[in-house]
Amino acid sequence: MYSGSCLCGSVKFEVEGELGKIDACHCEQCRRWTGHFLVSTDIPRSALALRGKEHLGWYESSEKVRRGFCSSC
Repeated sequence: MYSGSCLCGSVKFEVEGELGKIDACHCEQCRRWTGHFLVSTDIPRSALALRGKEHLGWYESSEKVRRGFCSSC
């Protein structure tokens, strides 16, 4: 089980099972969003438990990518 939250704790997540292959993106959008490169992994949606969805905001940064963020913190 893996778990985490945003800075203020309004949005929390848990992932059950193993994480997928790690990927690192160095594109301009990911560097602007994080201030560095972005490291991520793929998981099945069924493995994700998300609490605090009402605090999520979404930004469609391209035709393929929608970025979620905590609208409280």
